[in-house]
Amino acid sequence: MYYFITASKDASIFLQQPKQNTGLDEVLEVSKTYYGSLKDTARSLIKFETSDFSESIARHQSTLTDNLTTSQSVQTSLSESWDSTEASASTFSASYDYSSSLYTTYSASLAISSSNFTSDSSSLVTLVSESNTNTVNAFVEASGSIVLLASQSLATSASWASQSLYETNLSSSYLLISASYNTIISSSITSSLADSSISTSFLSVSSSYVEAISQSSYLSSSYNSQSSSVYNQQTDLDVLELHIVSSSESSSLVSHKLISSASLVFTASNDLFITASGSTLEVSQSALIVSESWSSFTSQSLYNSASYNTYSESLASRVSDGDFVFSYKSDLILRETEPNEIPLDYTIYAYAVSQSWEMGNGTRFDEISSDGVTWNYRASGSNWLPTNVPNSGSATGSYNGRGGMWYTSSFGTQSFSYESTDLQMNVKPTIEAWVSGTFENEGFIIKHESQKEDNNVDYGELKFFSKETHTIYQPKLRLAWDDSRYETGSLSPLADEYKVALKRLKKSYKVGGTYDIEVFARELYPQKTFQNKFGYTSGSLLPSSSFYQIRDFESDDIIIPFSDYSKIRTFDNKSRITVDLTNFEINRSYKIELKIEQSGSSQYFDDDYIFEVIE
Repeated sequence: MYYFITASKDASIFLQQPKQNTGLDEVLEVSKTYYGSLKDTARSLIKFETSDFSESIARHQSTLTDNLTTSQSVQTSLSESWDSTEASASTFSASYDYSSSLYTTYSASLAISSSNFTSDSSSLVTLVSESNTNTVNAFVEASGSIVLLASQSLATSASWASQSLYETNLSSSYLLISASYNTIISSSITSSLADSSISTSFLSVSSSYVEAISQSSYLSSSYNSQSSSVYNQQTDLDVLELHIVSSSESSSLVSHKLISSASLVFTASNDLFITASGSTLEVSQSALIVSESWSSFTSQSLYNSASYNTYSESLASRVSDGDFVFSYKSDLILRETEPNEIPLDYTIYAYAVSQSWEMGNGTRFDEISSDGVTWNYRASGSNWLPTNVPNSGSATGSYNGRGGMWYTSSFGTQSFSYESTDLQMNVKPTIEAWVSGTFENEGFIIKHESQKEDNNVDYGELKFFSKETHTIYQPKLRLAWDDSRYETGSLSPLADEYKVALKRLKKSYKVGGTYDIEVFARELYPQKTFQNKFGYTSGSLLPSSSFYQIRDFESDDIIIPFSDYSKIRTFDNKSRITVDLTNFEINRSYKIELKIEQSGSSQYFDDDYIFEVIE
């Protein structure tokens, strides 16, 4: 995010016009020139109001604090949830062990029952004829059990088929059993069925089967819930890592992230009860394999829980030690205009002014005035040199207290060599001194190095646009901070060949507002499909190294450059540009350009995405 602040006052002061004010000049000058043996030196003063940048810094610093607080609570909840996961995994493991033994018993019961009905009819007749006629009720009871079992076989076969658990052998066995009992019932046998163990065996099979199906549904649901929980925890960790901004080191959760367990390998097409041949034995073996997987998952849960608890403690101590701070950048921006006879190599300094000063309303050549700041005076009749220096820090001046006063301990600097004289100087140390109250904010004094000003070498005239300019190039402070956010959500990965566009970009936006502009990416050559709705409602996932740049459309000047402070943000399954239009020039058109870095290469998109800033 970038935020611009315009100057509240500025002026130039000249050695050879020591009592002349230039507060309304359209040009600021920094120079050292010789007219024969006569030396003239010029310095410029610029002030930006403290409230403008201190409020902006405080607002975004509070956002970092909120993120850190949220991150710590997320970390704690993750540790607690992993404790819960450990317990759940133990429960699941025990359930699968039980399921394994259940299926083993079921297999044995089926084998016994089937063998009882492979006897020939003569054996059955003998069995029945030798039975006591008083056991007719037992036969009726057994017949009822078989009819119930036959009904269950139809219903449960359908259930198995719907769960992709259909077993041909089992279905055939039930058909055989049903046919056998129909034969018995339709025969002339009037005696009772003597062997009640047959009925008992089938009741056991029926009960075991129903319980197994119930177990299957329960365990499948639990497994799906567990997988969903693991996925959400992984996502929360990715968000946590990206929210942490460190000035001293790059924080990483890589060593603490979830280690995939073996149980996650089991997909919907490879569930607990699915086997190739439908063999009960193979079903039992699958149950054992899954049980082992959950045991492995339990041990991994213990490891992850310990890792998260350790990281949570580490994060808390690092926050208290001040490792995590609001990281921002602050540049003084001055645009050149008609420099004259400047050297190939030179350095410009911007010191923090130590005395208050008045801008005044004079100009160098037209409106001559002595009211306001001059080389000799910081205000009308007030000398630069005070009786004592306010606040802490070393302050100095030149020419017996004339030509300005400044703190030598706080300054920015920029060197030039065979390049443009546009000033883009890092002045963050001075901004921090003002925000913290170390110095009162009296603005900057821009000048050549003191040793250079004192020698006999001509350094020419550097000229910059002032706040009184009738162009777009007034002096500005440009604050920047990394507000990037990258959450993959459910977006699909970006294809190798893709197209990027801006959605719902308005023709105009009001100055001073903050706006989100959606960035939409999709594959370049989609496959043809026939649908009754648009096929790209969610788009694709842009890489984390995706950036935007904003140019002035008419002048082609870069207002916001590609940098770590102009990243495209991705969250809530959308990518977006967030731009603050505070102090953008009104009634101007601006163009947005995009840069996507993927697989070691960069691709640029410049499709004339243009908007206007209005009042």
